[in-house]
Amino acid sequence: MLSALKKGDKVVTIGGLHGTIVEITDDVVVLKVNDVTKLTFDRNSVSHSVNTE
Repeated sequence: MLSALKKGDKVVTIGGLHGTIVEITDDVVVLKVNDVTKLTFDRNSVSHSVNTE
């Protein structure tokens, strides 16, 4: 699942934070959590994707 993540995916972290991926590398994801806040997490901290595709 982690290897399939891409920009624009809506995800939940293991801590329960919901956000949308705005940047992604092999080790890090940057999540947009509201109109002005972006938070950086280790890619492994993503629990699951909530995309409706």
